[in-house]
Amino acid sequence: MEISELLAFTVKNKASDLHLSAGLPPMIRVNGDIRRINLPPLDHHDVHDMVYDIMNDYQRKTFEDTYECDFSFELPGIAASASTPSSRTAAWPRCSG
Repeated sequence: MEISELLAFTVKNKASDLHLSAGLPPMIRVNGDIRRINLPPLDHHDVHDMVYDIMNDYQRKTFEDTYECDFSFELPGIAASASTPSSRTAAWPRCSG
């Protein structure tokens, strides 16, 4: 599945965020609740390929340094927020840009 399809699904379901983490299926946040999308778990390469295509250089560098980077991305006619994977072991700095 392409990141644009996941973002379109996010908006269609009135979700505020899309969460992508290796080892888990994609998830969306709807009314504050995290909901898993009925898709297989993503592996590291899936997540990497999806988000690196839409990150700018600053975001890529921050992600490589901290293993987390929250950012917004807009597709024509679709607006959604994407959250990249985290280490899931601690709170990490976040990037923007």
